[in-house]
Amino acid sequence: MAVEIERKFLTATDAWRQAVVHSLQIVDGLLMNAEGRKLRVRLCDGHATLTFKGRREGLQREEVELPLDMAQAQLLLDHHCEGRILSKTRHLVPAGSLVWEIDEYDAPLEGVILAEIELPRADYPVVLPDWVGAEVSGDPRWRKLNMLEARRNA
Repeated sequence: MAVEIERKFLTATDAWRQAVVHSLQIVDGLLMNAEGRKLRVRLCDGHATLTFKGRREGLQREEVELPLDMAQAQLLLDHHCEGRILSKTRHLVPAGSLVWEIDEYDAPLEGVILAEIELPRADYPVVLPDWVGAEVSGDPRWRKLNMLEARRNA
């Protein structure tokens, strides 16, 4: 099983926009979320995937991503994600040997911008670009479901 090792940050400035090499439109639908595990369907660049993510252990979690037929993915989004669908633009920004993924969310999370970096190992040293702000990797307020709930209750 693959392991995802990821750190998340807020952005301090928009200077990252100058370094974007590619942008992708993404639609994510949460199918299940239980005991720190989740199952998600994603549409991105004409492809669909079904992704299982295990419980977080520090910065890492197990992840399995499987290709999915577009029609099946749309069916899952339409009938099984009840209000747990988000769309965003993911901007790719290279920095050294790594690539930052800057996620800019659409409504209802409009205005939220998170910078994520996937690491080859948990202790991998990361040089933070000037545009990177506070780290929110372990902060539950910056998890998508919690952000959605906070916006609904505002």
